[in-house]
Amino acid sequence: MMKRAAKRVYREHGIKYFAFPVVVVLLLASLFDEHIDGYLEKREEVFDQQMTAENNQSVLALDANISASHDKLEPDFGPLAQKWFVDAEAPAATQKMQAQVQQMLQSLYFSDIQWNEPQQQPLNSVASRISISAHFNGVPQQLPRLQAALARLPKRVDVDNLELRVVPDPQRGGQQLDIRLRLSSLHFKPMPEGWSSVTASSSKKTNPSQNPSKS
Repeated sequence: MMKRAAKRVYREHGIKYFAFPVVVVLLLASLFDEHIDGYLEKREEVFDQQMTAENNQSVLALDANISASHDKLEPDFGPLAQKWFVDAEAPAATQKMQAQVQQMLQSLYFSDIQWNEPQQQPLNSVASRISISAHFNGVPQQLPRLQAALARLPKRVDVDNLELRVVPDPQRGGQQLDIRLRLSSLHFKPMPEGWSSVTASSSKKTNPSQNPSKS
């Protein structure tokens, strides 16, 4: 029955009815091929924009964390820098401590000043305990002035150990004190270079309302 109907349609209309579905499929394939490249490009562009937006959000969040950390640490680091020795390396900070105490001892007229046993003991990634021993000669009257001068040093220096021994004074006759001091302090690494500019930039990004608007 269906075969006879198909033959009748073919006799009356030819092949055009049979070719119509094929033409439709070809037209759809042509349209798909024409627009698929643009679709893929748009899809990649949207994906790139999403990734860029996510990266920007991550950077802004990191800047905010850096700024918050700086605001939290800067007030504490200022007094530390004034009170203790700040240098990139602990041995250099130990030399600064030695130079400071050396100048003080010379101003008090102690003689035969010698230094030995410098040590640096790391406490964490940014701080170390630094210490050094001083050996010099003096007289009992100089000890109160020594105690007062140590308390007035620009940077804090603690006395870990004090040894006094009475020895002959061959130059002046009589006796003098053989003094051994073990001194210690704290060393801190400086804040990274450019930290203030980075955090200032972060503050501007996270607080745009603080920037004056142009009229």
